[in-house]
Amino acid sequence: GSSTGLVTGASAGTVTISYTLPGGWYATLLITVNPLPSAITGLTTVCVAQTSSLFCSSGGTWSSSNASIATVGSSSGIVLGVSAGPVVITYTLPTGCFTTFPMTVLPPPAPITGSALMCMGSIDTLADATPGGYWASSSPLTVGIDVGLGVDTGVSPGTAVIYYTIGTGCYS
Repeated sequence: GSSTGLVTGASAGTVTISYTLPGGWYATLLITVNPLPSAITGLTTVCVAQTSSLFCSSGGTWSSSNASIATVGSSSGIVLGVSAGPVVITYTLPTGCFTTFPMTVLPPPAPITGSALMCMGSIDTLADATPGGYWASSSPLTVGIDVGLGVDTGVSPGTAVIYYTIGTGCYS
């Protein structure tokens, strides 16, 4: 602003600003406008107890506006959902220029209820109080499970992780 002295960086580069007094006296200042980081890319949601990776230009550091909702690796950009709610992730270059990325941490379904032990050939029914999800087994050759009903069957000796996933992609 010619009368205010307010300088606004329009693009990255170096510019000389001059201030001239009546009578021709003047002063100059060399100003460097640093570039902003590139836009952050990645998913805008993450589930509690799950991670999501964010990406941006190199050389900066990551931070979270609220570590009780989500944490982020300062150099990795890996976000961990801690509790449900909104959070802003910031990427800052060494120059102090930064960009932000709003995210939402989504709640998981209720804990799975039912027996954690079973015999080969036995049938059990698992349950989850959150409606609308589907079931899966990490090892269907050990424990088979009905995708819609939560009825599991011991197929062979071993261990399997049973997942209950809701529409948001969050799981127990």
